[in-house]
Amino acid sequence: MFDFHPSTVRTSWKSGRATLLKCLNMPWPTEPDRVLRKGGLFVAQIDLGDHSSYHLSYGPRDPSKLFECLKYPRWLWNIMRWNRSSYVNRLRKSEWLQLFQQKGFRVQHIEGRESEEISRLLPNLPYLHAYSREDAVTYAIIVCAGKT
Repeated sequence: MFDFHPSTVRTSWKSGRATLLKCLNMPWPTEPDRVLRKGGLFVAQIDLGDHSSYHLSYGPRDPSKLFECLKYPRWLWNIMRWNRSSYVNRLRKSEWLQLFQQKGFRVQHIEGRESEEISRLLPNLPYLHAYSREDAVTYAIIVCAGKT
């Protein structure tokens, strides 16, 4: 079972004549249910990286920190981040696909973007070994799905 937390998901919905493009920072994927008619489509670009590692003010970006949030068990991560205004998406590609299916969406297309750096570093990142290779190295997905 997944915890539904706010996540930043860039989406585009097309239902009838209306198209909506926005960044969501709310429980998701309930939003497509609200705005899509049956047969409507949406396209979502979902960032799977640890947003804490993106800040340039902390010095040069360390590629090994891309999935730093996955280093910690969920209970510890929740304690560490309980008072933060930004949410970090800990779901992996396979979990998002499962979530779409559970919510009654038919995925028509999915494209994953994999990190070559993480792929190269994978043997030295034991906290990622619990995931499939695809889940361990995918940092973003673009999904086109329809409401059934």
